[in-house]
Amino acid sequence: MKKKILFGIVASALVLGCSDPVKPDADSSSSSGTSITSSSSTNSSSSSGGTSAISSSSTKSSSSTALTSSSSDGLNSSSSTAKSSSSVATSSSSQPKSSSSYKTQDDIPFGGINTVYDSIYDLRDSHKYLYSTYTGWDGTAIRTYTIMVQNLDYAEVITLGAEEQDNDTKVEKYCYNDIPQNCDFYGGLYQWAEMMNLPYECNTISCAHLIQDQHQGICPDGWHLITNPEIRAAINSTDDGIEGVKSQGPWAIGGGMNTSGFTLLGAGMRYRDATYIDLNKTAYWYFPTEHSTNPLRGGSGSISGNEGVFRIDNGYNTKKDGFSARCVMDY
Repeated sequence: MKKKILFGIVASALVLGCSDPVKPDADSSSSSGTSITSSSSTNSSSSSGGTSAISSSSTKSSSSTALTSSSSDGLNSSSSTAKSSSSVATSSSSQPKSSSSYKTQDDIPFGGINTVYDSIYDLRDSHKYLYSTYTGWDGTAIRTYTIMVQNLDYAEVITLGAEEQDNDTKVEKYCYNDIPQNCDFYGGLYQWAEMMNLPYECNTISCAHLIQDQHQGICPDGWHLITNPEIRAAINSTDDGIEGVKSQGPWAIGGGMNTSGFTLLGAGMRYRDATYIDLNKTAYWYFPTEHSTNPLRGGSGSISGNEGVFRIDNGYNTKKDGFSARCVMDY
C-alpha cells in the first residue's frame, strides 16, 4: 500500500514538471484606417538618472549672456471656444490609474546639472509629465517660469498624417510616420488650431480674438501653451544658451548639452503636404499667436540639432503643419 501511494506522488510531480509555463501576451500597436482610438493606459513612471518626482522649489541662476529681446507674444481676449477639455493636473502625490510597458520620455538622458524635477499626472489619460523651474531673461526682465520638460502627448484619437485634424469634437494628434510609439517617446504633433483647442477653421481664418493671455489650449488644467518669453527664460537659465536646452540625444545631427534639463527633442514635424520630416534633426513648436496680416500662419519657433541654427523670434508657419507642444504652469 505504501508503494502505491509513493508511486502516485512521483507521477503527479512528473506531470507538473512537464507543463508549459504561461506566456504573457506580446504588445501590439499597429494602425489602420483614418483614425485610431487612443489608448487610456498610462505611460510607465520608471525613474532614470535622478528623474524621480521631487520638490521644485529651487531655481537656476540666470545666464550672463541673455538672448536679445523680442516682440510681445500674447494677445488678450475674452473667451475661447474650446473643443472638449476636462483635464485636471494634479501634484506628484496622485497615483496613475493604470500602467503601460511603452517606452516614455522618462527613459531618455535628461542630463540636467543640478536640475530639480517634479511631476504631475494628467487625469485625462493618467500620463505622467516631468517639469522644472527656470529663471532667466525673458526679453523684458529676469523672471521665473515652471515648464514641462517633456512634449505634450495628449489626444482622444490618433489621426493619420494623410488626414486633417478637423474633428472639432475630439482632441487629435499625429504620431511621426503614423507610428503610435513615436508619440510615446517624442510626444504628439498638432496643427495650430488643434493645439489651441479652437475650431479647425481657425487654421484658415483669423482667430486672434479668441487667443487668451496664458492660453490653455490642449494643456492640462492649470497649465498653458508656452510663449516666446517663457522659452526664452529657459534658454537663458544657463550659460550654455540654445545648447543648454537641447537633449543629449537622440539627434541624427549635432545635439545639445541639456545643462538646463529642458530636454528639447528633435521630434520633427508633420508637413502640410501630409509627409513627415526632420525626425531627430529639428524641434518645432507653435506659439499661441498668429500672423497679423496672414491668417494662414501661426507664430512658431524651431531649434536644429546643428549648433547655432535656431529660430525664436518672428517665426511663422502654415497652421496646418503638425508641431510639438510644451506647457507652462499658470502664474
